[in-house]
Order: sequence, then C-alpha cells, then structure tokens
Amino acid sequence: TVSGGATVAAGTQVTLTAAPKADCSFYGWTLDGRLVCEDASYSFIATKDVSPMAIFGKTNEVAAKNCQTGLVYTDLAEALSAAKSGETVMLLNNCTLGVNAVIKSGVCLYVPYSNEFSYDGFKDGTTANKTSLAADAEAFRTVTVANGVTLTVNGKLLVGGVIGYPNANSYQGHTSGAHGKIVNNGSIVVADGAVFDCYGFVDGSGKVIAKDGAKVYEPFIVYDFSGGQNTLDLNNA
Repeated sequence: TVSGGATVAAGTQVTLTAAPKADCSFYGWTLDGRLVCEDASYSFIATKDVSPMAIFGKTNEVAAKNCQTGLVYTDLAEALSAAKSGETVMLLNNCTLGVNAVIKSGVCLYVPYSNEFSYDGFKDGTTANKTSLAADAEAFRTVTVANGVTLTVNGKLLVGGVIGYPNANSYQGHTSGAHGKIVNNGSIVVADGAVFDCYGFVDGSGKVIAKDGAKVYEPFIVYDFSGGQNTLDLNNA
C-alpha cells in the first residue's frame, strides 16, 4: 500500500510512504520510468501533476532489479531482455539462469557482494579484509549458469568482491571477504568489445570463452610479497 497521495497547491511538499505486505519487499519509487528514490518514504515539492509509482515484489521470488527503472523481475533472463543501453541489472537473490541469455551492449549485469555495495564492484581494505582467501560462506549473491546454457556478454558482467591488501608475507590483491559468485556449468561468452570484470569468484564445470577484443579482469594475487621488480616485470609482460 501507499499513503500520502493528495491534490495540493503548487509548491507544497508531498511525502509518500510505501508499506509492503508480509513476505514482500519495497524496491523503490519511479517517476516517468526512472528510479528516483529507494527509501520507503519519498518527499518532493509538487510543481505539476505527477504519478510516482511504488515498486513491490515478493521477497523470495524476485531475482533481479533494474537499477535505473527500479523494476524487479522474477526471472534473470527476462530482466536482461528488458534492459536498455546505459542500464544495470542487479541480482537481488540467488538464482539460476536456465535459458540462453544476452547482456546487451551498454548493459551491465552486476552480482553484488553486500547490501551496502559500490557500483564499481569492489570495496578495498575494509574490516572484512583478512590475509586468507574468502570462504564460501562469504558469498553474498550467486548466479548459476545451468548446464547447456550460454550467457553471451556484449556489454559488461561485473562480479563484486572485497579486495584485500594485508601486510607483507601474506596474500595481497586477493578476494578477502564478502563477494559475488558465478557457478558456471554452461558457457559464458565474452564478445569483442565486451567486459567481464570479476572481483569475486567463478567456478563450476563450464567454460568462460573470451573472443578476440574482449576484456576479462580478475584479481592479481601476490603471495609473500618482498619486492617490486618481479611483479612490475610480470605486469609489463
């Protein structure tokens, strides 16, 4: 339900409040098809006739959210199909991609690492940072690509994670805490000009295929760091 709507004089502040039912969640306010607020209470000055829309969804059935439109989807493939260039689709719950799907050019699929994520996909040196690699229990969101299914990346696939930089004589540059994860039992094909940027983990029985012109990034881990020249030479190579 939504409360606070009314006819008011121009220049009046209006506050709308959204209240989801049990087992449901509120995901944001949209105005003219764009997300304008993610808080349950939305305040604005009325200057013209407007029709803000509250986005609700069943908590355990919603798979993905378009970060620009606020719309939520129970099916990841449907969310990717609806997304337009410049938009980001973010995983809200663990889900399985059971049919072939395409991340369009200009579209980003984001597998986040926490509720307080950053849209660049990583958080550097937090209190969760430690000297060992992240444990399976620290996987925040997981998308599974089913056997025989192909996810084609023409835009960007971003898997978030906390990247650590502890003291010398231990891992550096590793995924050290909360992270997103892909269990790839099918194929992820990264097309020419597309990007697969992974701060978290990818495992499974499938393959990641990078076409000529694709860019694939993953953490560069330094173990027992005690100097810089060898690392610099490897990076330059």
